[in-house]
Amino acid sequence: MRLAELLWSLLVIFFMISYLMLFFSVVVDMFRDPGSSGGTKALWVLAFLVLPVISMVVYLVVNGAGMARRNAAARSGPVDEIDRAQALLAAGTLTPEEFASLKAKILDTEQVRSSPA
Repeated sequence: MRLAELLWSLLVIFFMISYLMLFFSVVVDMFRDPGSSGGTKALWVLAFLVLPVISMVVYLVVNGAGMARRNAAARSGPVDEIDRAQALLAAGTLTPEEFASLKAKILDTEQVRSSPA
């Protein structure tokens, strides 16, 4: 009987950790979304408190594509931004002076982010 209790406990802990990771991911995404008003965010939080699993599944179905875009945008770093600027330079959209200015700005912003406080 002890082995069965151990396995059941491990299963419960696994699902609790999975749920909490998903919950925090959804909450962070909800507040990262600039298209949602404060009232909409408050209603989602209320739904998460009242019906947590169902409302989380509904949120993922409704906002799943936007959630993926916001996660990708949040992870883009200075190298990605410089690559996009390089593509614009190659296409002729940016002049070499504009590219140099943009590159300096991106690198300066990254130095400010990475410098110790």
